[in-house]
Amino acid sequence: MRMHSTNANVWFPSVRRAVAGPAPARVSRVILALSLLVVTAEAQGNLYPLESVTLNGTALPESTVLDIAGLHIGAPLDKAGIEQACERLNESGLFTSLKCHYAAGPNHGYALTLALADQKPLIEAAIDVPGADEEEAWRWLTAQYPPFDHKVPVDDTAQRFLADAIQRHLKASLNGQPIVPRVESDLTSSSKSLVSFQPQTLPQLTSITFTGEHAISSADLIRLIGRPLEGERFAPHRFRQTLEINIRPAYEDRGMYRMRFSSISLQRSSPTLVAVTVAIDEGPVFTLGDVQLEGENLPTSAMLRAASFNKGQVAGWGEIQRAILQMELPLKRRGYLDATATPERILHDSSRTLDLRIAVTQGPLYHFGQLRIEGLPPALRTQASTQWRMHRGDPLDYAYPNEFLQQFFSKVDSRQFEKFSSKLENGAGDHVMDVILTFVPR
Repeated sequence: MRMHSTNANVWFPSVRRAVAGPAPARVSRVILALSLLVVTAEAQGNLYPLESVTLNGTALPESTVLDIAGLHIGAPLDKAGIEQACERLNESGLFTSLKCHYAAGPNHGYALTLALADQKPLIEAAIDVPGADEEEAWRWLTAQYPPFDHKVPVDDTAQRFLADAIQRHLKASLNGQPIVPRVESDLTSSSKSLVSFQPQTLPQLTSITFTGEHAISSADLIRLIGRPLEGERFAPHRFRQTLEINIRPAYEDRGMYRMRFSSISLQRSSPTLVAVTVAIDEGPVFTLGDVQLEGENLPTSAMLRAASFNKGQVAGWGEIQRAILQMELPLKRRGYLDATATPERILHDSSRTLDLRIAVTQGPLYHFGQLRIEGLPPALRTQASTQWRMHRGDPLDYAYPNEFLQQFFSKVDSRQFEKFSSKLENGAGDHVMDVILTFVPR
């Protein structure tokens, strides 16, 4: 097959044509470039096979791009067909810009080059369809769209495109409902949002039943959730987040770190009503093993004494966290007010022990600036100033002001004051803190 021209030896310059853009909600650019022999008027409607497609700038596989565009290698098409294919790509919302360039291939068909810029940034996402396997749905989606692994573009057109794709895949679980993307707060982080792909109308939760529970009663598990969920709309991903946030800590406080919600099954009494059964695998109880501190110039002995870890006992996470907070205090009393300790949990299933590797960051060293006393008569002010033991330039002991007040009132009747307090305030210089003691007489 051959494309005819008015002069077989003449190639016309490339012509760039802007194709209609997307909805105003997103920014996109489509450029269609022609580098073809100009065909005679009577031949312009002829069809020629698509010989090849070259992709640039996208992480999507060729098969996915061709599927979106409605193109097939070897299938006959014309210039209008290529334009329509490029417009389908544009309308998907998956690309911030799109450049389509086609030329005559070696076998006188079309050689198409697509320069695509993928949508960024991405936002966390959930596939929240009652009765569907969310992880299977994500595996299916990421096989076609590798960048979208539990994440999707912020662009709303792209989200609607992916909602349609998910809807086709999960048709059997939807009872004829469409999938819609909704932006929700992420329960695991107050500062994050996620896009939840849900049926347009979620079923109403009628009851929750737990099975497999032994260490914590079913009634206590319900109370741990903190609010009655019956009557609320049931979204499985959000429901599982609620369980993880409210119930898992209670098991970890009992040293049961391998606890898992092994299944969440649904029983529908109607298309709009659902009862949920949560199967719990509590797992073994872990005891506390070795504790290691990592950091430079640490007062390790003093920190471990302050923590008083109960090695060999049940490794309740709440108790461990309280011990870690106590462990920070020797550093803070040495002037490292911003000191933080970040624990890493190392579980040994064979021995059922939990080791801790704690990374300690001291931060800057703070120094004492000056003492300011407010509300004391002159004689008591002189007495307080004389009794004060921290000097300008000393490492700041954050706990000393309260200890000073206890010592001060061992010699002065505190009943003459309605209230008294101490606070730290930025002083003159970097990492310098002043202490303000305030007394309010009766």
